Amino acid sequence: MTAIATSSNSTCAISGAGKLSCWGTNDKGQLGDGTTSMRTAPKAVVGFGSGTRSVAPSVTVTCAVSAAGGAQCWGVGQSGELGDGSALSQHVTPKPVLGLGSGVSSITTGAAHACAALASGAARCWGENGAGCLGDGTTTDRYRPVAVKTLTAGIARISAGGGQSSVVLSAGPAKCWGDNRWGQLGDGTRTNRLIPVAVLG
Repeated sequence: MTAIATSSNSTCAISGAGKLSCWGTNDKGQLGDGTTSMRTAPKAVVGFGSGTRSVAPSVTVTCAVSAAGGAQCWGVGQSGELGDGSALSQHVTPKPVLGLGSGVSSITTGAAHACAALASGAARCWGENGAGCLGDGTTTDRYRPVAVKTLTAGIARISAGGGQSSVVLSAGPAKCWGDNRWGQLGDGTRTNRLIPVAVLG
């Protein structure tokens, strides 16, 4: 295996040939095998037989980047985190994220949102946005990807948490945005941030 990722109830792995398999809880269809049956051993994800670039499971949704660089998600989205244009939807097999059919380098999922790093070095996020974790300057849920403000290039890595998101830049400080109730953005405050702020130090 070349990569493995876990949520609290499922695990997904990418083989050396890029085949994507998942196992664990599947009541929402989050394993992407076309069923809602729990799996205690790896099961192939429909349509991801080779070349998978990135995978990110959460409790109810899993997202991955295909060999063609397209973002796809599956499971149950309640706040638009499937990126298919609907607030509430369910897919037991992978479905394309609107507007991200190519050019995606990696993907990450939070509690109810997801973000993608693009090959261009920019970022897109979608889903629940009550604390500003999509980074678009609002607290409005988004059912399709929106651009993260001020991050137009230079993203090396991206990560989503419960209600916040963070990036490592190829040059300059790490930046975070969203929920900051416990100071998890690292900017020296406990104020939620609707656009990226630099991590101190």
